[in-house]
Amino acid sequence: MNRLRITDLEQLTGLAQEAKCTNETIAVIENFVKAANKRSAGVHELNEDEIKEITANKTAKCLMILFFLTKNVALEFLRRKKEPYRNDQVLINNIWYDIKEILVKKLLLSKDIQSNFQPCGGINSEEFNNFVNAAKTIKITDLVAEEFVSNNPENTKFRLDLRGKYEVVGNQDKRLNGEIYTLHDRKTCFHEGLYDPFKFEENQTWTAYRYLNNSEKRKFINSVFTLKYALPELTVLNNDGSYLKIPAEEIPGFMKKKLADDEIDNSLYQAVKKDYLKLFLPPLDVTTLQSIYQEIRPVIEEGERQAVQVNKPLLILLSEIHGSKESFLLHTIILLIAANMGIKHLFVETINIYHEKYGWDAQVNEIKRLMVFAQESLAMHVQDLEGNLHYKNQLSPYPYHEIPEQEFGIEAREASWIRDVTALKKANIVIVGAGHLNNLLNSELKNSYYLVPIDCTSDKDFSDMLSISQHNFIAIEKSIQHLSLDEIIAMVEKFLDS
Repeated sequence: MNRLRITDLEQLTGLAQEAKCTNETIAVIENFVKAANKRSAGVHELNEDEIKEITANKTAKCLMILFFLTKNVALEFLRRKKEPYRNDQVLINNIWYDIKEILVKKLLLSKDIQSNFQPCGGINSEEFNNFVNAAKTIKITDLVAEEFVSNNPENTKFRLDLRGKYEVVGNQDKRLNGEIYTLHDRKTCFHEGLYDPFKFEENQTWTAYRYLNNSEKRKFINSVFTLKYALPELTVLNNDGSYLKIPAEEIPGFMKKKLADDEIDNSLYQAVKKDYLKLFLPPLDVTTLQSIYQEIRPVIEEGERQAVQVNKPLLILLSEIHGSKESFLLHTIILLIAANMGIKHLFVETINIYHEKYGWDAQVNEIKRLMVFAQESLAMHVQDLEGNLHYKNQLSPYPYHEIPEQEFGIEAREASWIRDVTALKKANIVIVGAGHLNNLLNSELKNSYYLVPIDCTSDKDFSDMLSISQHNFIAIEKSIQHLSLDEIIAMVEKFLDS
């Protein structure tokens, strides 16, 4: 799913003509497609050598990026409507005004696109306008939005399309419960070797488990998929080839009803409950809040005492799982404690906020709400760490085209954060994704600050995988999925005021 197929490139010739490309570029595309079809059937995905061959022509590469992004942006737009698509193909011209703005934003994340059109006047040029509008001619017949790919030798695939249907590619006769799959989707619009706005810094797939429904009285449900280390979502595959997506807050009720109706058996219910245990816990109460508060406050107070002893400002370093309400709850409690201690500075990892602005399906509601809360309710100075990154003696704004691709990644981002935080020289809080916690703890920040780490993932398995649970891991033994972000803030404030 992360690569174009030869059959996709057959539309490139028409795309090149519509974009008023040179005859040389059109000939390069035609010759490549002919040669590739001779080598094998046109259904195969482009391999690394083929990508290098055709992208040697820079205009052809830009057209490939245009085609790939148009396809993914269109399918993602239709997926987000959360209703089955009624046709067997997508004509881009029919949804052009719904997707054009996001498409252009994503095109401009590509350094190749930017550099290709700079000599002729950039994004305001006639050439760029012709290039973008050429996408209106694209027709999409592959409506698959997600693929669950097994790790077994048969490489079985469950391909879910926009019409609410799924197909199985490969052998599914092997009836294994809890079989491991890898979920690929179009949410990130990432093409290996062609278009990578993340600059190879993170894996854009998720581990999934497939559980079979062995209920003797089942009428509809064939099996389900759960996700590991991702926001909870239940994918339900039905016997008739249709599928359903059950959001996190509805999973417990859905499973309980299906069990009561004998549509599923107890083993399937328990498997889903085990993977998504937090969803099945009793709701958060004041007693649990008090326990969490009493666990966190002494850690921060002791950190404050130690900071005074070593004559350094205190830095409270918090991890998070992006999009996690549990992390949001812990952050809210800690910010209120810190504000009462006089801490007025907050630094936040924000790259996902910029991803969202460019159309990604990034999980940012929690961190955006927290930043507003810190700024407006606690009068904190909130500093965005990633609107600009330090690179040598300049600032590089998102998407960081000034930083060479081979030098970009986690290290470059973290080095910029450290530079900003070190410059403050005052007590502060830093919130970063869980994967960054150990790196920052072992960085030169310890030369300028007394560091107090608090692991706010509230997911012990995930924290253990990252080797961070020893850093004051805080568990939340109750469910908060039913609460909105504003309700979480109100509940914490009411508790602290009591």
